[in-house]
Amino acid sequence: MNHRILKDLENAKILYDSLRLSEVYPLLKRFYDSLPFRYVPEHGEYFGMFVRTLYELGKESELQFYALELEKIAKKNQDPVVRYHTVYAMTELGKYPPNYAIKEVEEIIRVAEDETLRLKAKFLLAHLYDKFDHSADEMITLINHIEKPVDPALARFWETWQIKKLRFQKKFNEAIELIQRLSLDPSFQKDWYTFFNLKVYLCGTYLDMKEMEKAEEALNEIKKMVDEKPLKTCLMQFERQESRLWSAQTLSPINLKVEDNRTTISCGQRSFVLEEKNAAEKILSLMLKNGFVDKEMIIQAVYHRAYQSEKDDKLVYYHIYGVRDILNQVGLPRTVVESKDAGYQLKTQVILQEQL
Repeated sequence: MNHRILKDLENAKILYDSLRLSEVYPLLKRFYDSLPFRYVPEHGEYFGMFVRTLYELGKESELQFYALELEKIAKKNQDPVVRYHTVYAMTELGKYPPNYAIKEVEEIIRVAEDETLRLKAKFLLAHLYDKFDHSADEMITLINHIEKPVDPALARFWETWQIKKLRFQKKFNEAIELIQRLSLDPSFQKDWYTFFNLKVYLCGTYLDMKEMEKAEEALNEIKKMVDEKPLKTCLMQFERQESRLWSAQTLSPINLKVEDNRTTISCGQRSFVLEEKNAAEKILSLMLKNGFVDKEMIIQAVYHRAYQSEKDDKLVYYHIYGVRDILNQVGLPRTVVESKDAGYQLKTQVILQEQL
């Protein structure tokens, strides 16, 4: 492998650790574009990083293309490293049935000689048990048989699984104590994404305990971190916790008033003037009129062109985040806008004080 490629991979690793994924993407894409023509071991080694980058940037069709290419290589050479990354990518894309994915990972654990790979595969198996709703006992038994790794990054990952285990066992106070202790650990504080996950686990555990005020405080901390780094998986986790927090509450209606060409929405004592100067306000206006908007309507309203899935999915996702921000400003939970089918549904009533 030539010096330039090796330098690109080294730079990609540094940028990836800083979560500068838009800069990681061109470096790794240039490297993986050679995958269909010539496979080298580094293609397997760096694929986990590439999977995460593509997924966070909303490039799922590209991810599927490269994963299928790697799958061909995995079937040909049976390299456990390649098989591991193939299973991980294809499972996240929803392309592998649960039983097949689990059997593949179990086989990787059996044949892998590298202890680090075997350890990662065990964590992946635990993830699959959780993802595919296997019994908590299976997941707990597996985690109990994994000793704390020496590698610092894997050791932090192991600690987060201890939190999950305690929550599955309904040992919520112990889970809170562990989260609070780890949150004070400098190694966790320097690892942005793992520290973010601690906040998510804290919020989730308080929700498990029905401690709603504490859960809301934790959710506000998550929101600050999401605003700092609006990664796709972070946004999804934030919205999942917010949905849990607000699901039991009755949604107030939105009052819509048009007066002197001025459109105002309000909920209780809070109000917001819709001037339609940005994408979020244009989409919200559509949503107030129709209740439901699909992605085609969104792209047409904002950019006056046809919707293109590969190009526009992430764009739509972030504009909807802005819509939820506006509704949150008038006192509604962000979950008042629900992802549904190929678009978004407004879940509360709109009371028209005057027609648009």
